Amino acid sequence: RDARRPFCVLFTDIQSSTHLWATVPEAMAEALDRHHALIRQLIAKHKCYEVKTIGDSFMCAAHTPEQALAFSVDLQRQFYACEWGTAIDDVYREKELEDSDDARPYWPDPLPLEAYRRQWNGLRVRVGVHYGAGDIKLDPVSRGYDYYGTVVNTAARVESVCHGGQIGATKAVYDALRGRAPDVEWTDLGPQPLRGLAEPVHIVQALPCGALAARAFPPLRLDRD
Repeated sequence: RDARRPFCVLFTDIQSSTHLWATVPEAMAEALDRHHALIRQLIAKHKCYEVKTIGDSFMCAAHTPEQALAFSVDLQRQFYACEWGTAIDDVYREKELEDSDDARPYWPDPLPLEAYRRQWNGLRVRVGVHYGAGDIKLDPVSRGYDYYGTVVNTAARVESVCHGGQIGATKAVYDALRGRAPDVEWTDLGPQPLRGLAEPVHIVQALPCGALAARAFPPLRLDRD
């Protein structure tokens, strides 16, 4: 490929995975196998590239923003449609009740069970996407390609400040799409200071239309980055 040609980097991660492992380890072990299988199916379906896994996080690359966005949106829909049982949702709902106190006045109120089930089901995966130029090198040991540069660091930082079930894209992704995303509702979250990056990064939320369009998220997790 042309080394000067930009590409997309995506990172995924499971919300509260450490807490889930501590609370419902058996359900989490089964869910993680399903998580990996689903993501790898989507990587193949959308012609992306699995760069590496780090724990329960995936780093992927895509030639175009269209591929990256299609992967991200499909991920949210497929994870919602999957059968996860009830143990994981019970943990998430309990944690939401703990977080909905006066110390977090801008967080959405916990949903009644019926409304919750229309928006959430099982593992919540956050996705961060950036589009730009970088270096691609073949690892002689793994015989796989690895990706380097600010494009990688930016995608990782965007993912880290999002919430489970949320897709955070940089404005570079949004601008490159030029409106070619009719199945997505965009919300401008503005420039955000991200750790390790010299300049604020303009983040835009991509929310799938349809059944998941009612999802609401707290402010970005800037204190966690």
